[in-house]
Amino acid sequence: MKIKPQTIMIVIIDLIILLLTSLLQFNILFSMVMILCISVIYFSIIDLNNKSMLLAFVISFFTVLLAREMMEVFFQYQVESFPEKVNQHTYRVLLISLSIILLSYMFFYHRFKLDNKKNGQYEMSIFSKSVQNVSLFLFVISALCSIAYSLVVGSVLISIGYTGTYTIEFGNYLNGNFLYIIISKAEQTTAIFLSFFYASMPSKRKCRIATWLYMIYLCTTLLSGQRSTVVLGFLWIFIYYAYRNKNDTEQSWISKRMLCLIALLVPFAIVFLSLVSAWREGIKISIDGLWNEIQDFFYQQGVSINVIKRSFQYEALLPEGKYYSLEFLSTGVIGKILGAEPFVGNSVEHATNGFSLAHALSYVTMRGAYLTGRGTGTSYIAELFHDFGYLGVVFGNILYGYIIASMSKLKGKNLFMTAIKLIIIQQILWSPRGGFSDFIIILNRPATLIAICLIYIIASILNRRKVTKASVNTVRSWR
Repeated sequence: MKIKPQTIMIVIIDLIILLLTSLLQFNILFSMVMILCISVIYFSIIDLNNKSMLLAFVISFFTVLLAREMMEVFFQYQVESFPEKVNQHTYRVLLISLSIILLSYMFFYHRFKLDNKKNGQYEMSIFSKSVQNVSLFLFVISALCSIAYSLVVGSVLISIGYTGTYTIEFGNYLNGNFLYIIISKAEQTTAIFLSFFYASMPSKRKCRIATWLYMIYLCTTLLSGQRSTVVLGFLWIFIYYAYRNKNDTEQSWISKRMLCLIALLVPFAIVFLSLVSAWREGIKISIDGLWNEIQDFFYQQGVSINVIKRSFQYEALLPEGKYYSLEFLSTGVIGKILGAEPFVGNSVEHATNGFSLAHALSYVTMRGAYLTGRGTGTSYIAELFHDFGYLGVVFGNILYGYIIASMSKLKGKNLFMTAIKLIIIQQILWSPRGGFSDFIIILNRPATLIAICLIYIIASILNRRKVTKASVNTVRSWR
């Protein structure tokens, strides 16, 4: 059997990592997670068109859950001290999570790959064309409103500070402004309309127009201090273009030149995001050098591993009887049906009576600082373990592996399901630093459901007119 050169290379890299971590006497479980993570990233890169979603997820996983500990091992950064029992538990659930995601992904990916070969090429129906035109029109309107929304929040941030935007006072202040309510709801539908437009498999030229407008909106979100929105948005676009590049036999959607340009810009983008972080926190902006800024970025972003540690360490202090991984039951339309009490902003009531681990853990560990807008964030792994133990971590990651693998099956024949998959991509990518059920929460929001209904109602009316016109023309031709 012939061994591929890339296999030999990754084995060498893994052995080097294992040797270095052994010499530095670091935890063997963490070393195994690092080796697995880097191996998956490498094998995803060499098959980018098929595994772009897996690559993006593992990069997110590495950045927010492993990078901070890595900086301690290889660059002598000081991290928070936790009991050995807590560290062992954290590395164990990380290894279980990544292993289960990879195994389930491989299983489902090969099944979807066989289905894709059977399905053949996709031909757009008259209704799909109507959806494409309607969703593009609505997207343009919502994108312009979203840009206005970012500018409004950015102007407020300058006066009250970044953390002030998470307080109850800020929410009450803006909710009293009718214009703000309109543009904020429109902002929630922007990605929904674009997902349906993308799902209709438009031409590259049409896609370029919508994509550029969306990227302009993403850049304006930096004015509100939101770095995650722009990063997740660009990753989402990349995943979609990689998919189209794989399935479009007539033209290239991602060229080697573009990939080289992206690789060159990534370090500078990291430095820029670090500067945005300093600006939103009111810290004097200074550049200590490209390499130092990159190290600091990964150290800062990797803080989410502490959520897993603290949720385990302070488990006894968290409110009893809460299933944080099922937060979707208390939000959106489902929450209204079940009569769940709505909570807004950082408050004692939200932390103690709500179903958000991000708020509960922040209140337990920060108290007064939490009420001023600070927070620890959450992690889907922490939520699964808190609710259902190691068994929950296993089954939750099997579901995630299935969802990630399903992104390889975006044929467009079922436009609705393709759009749903595109809608939840950003929530799945954010899950290492977000909630387990965030991908359900976004589908459960009234704004999402209204946007979907609006697309289908208008598209159905246009489709009926087109069919009627086509029938009339056919009758005339017979005469």
